[in-house]
Amino acid sequence: MNLLKRSVQILAAVIIILLTSPVFIISIILLVLTTRKGPFYKGDRVGKDGKNFQMYKFRSLLPGSEDKIKARLLQPSDPFITPVGGVLRRLKIDELPQLFNVIKGDMNFIGPRPIRPIFYDYFLETLPNFQEKFRIKPGLTGLAQVLGDYQTPVISKLRYEIFYNSRKNVFLDLKIVLLTLGLLFRNLFDRGKRL
Repeated sequence: MNLLKRSVQILAAVIIILLTSPVFIISIILLVLTTRKGPFYKGDRVGKDGKNFQMYKFRSLLPGSEDKIKARLLQPSDPFITPVGGVLRRLKIDELPQLFNVIKGDMNFIGPRPIRPIFYDYFLETLPNFQEKFRIKPGLTGLAQVLGDYQTPVISKLRYEIFYNSRKNVFLDLKIVLLTLGLLFRNLFDRGKRL
């Protein structure tokens, strides 16, 4: 079953990369023209069993921003987001390179979101059952992402993630996929009008 699931995820990731290749190409060109560090960002994240891996994204922040942001969430008023990066973030295009993490086996399509290592030890000590988040591979999307957002409190996200980990099944996965697609289309329609 695990081999079948892994094969389906790899195949789906490759198909999505091929279908979105024009978006990849346009994003890469815009980022190459506007950034000094290249189009891709690789950052350490904590995944399954508390192990670190390198997560890929399109670069949306100025170089060195994570060192300045430190152990807090990025705020809309922060000066770290580049103009092109802001558009990619609003439309969730910056997440597309994580499909390569799925192919590598670092991530699944659905699961808890990985976190920056700077948060890991703190939440492990301060939030009961926080380690439950890391029983499965992190995901591109998940229950916490579709029922919450970036600013949702960590304790609320954790409840969603523990719920998913304990009750994951094909039907719940399908529901999360449909909710994710709905959010993506809503973002594209609503935010596209303001670009």
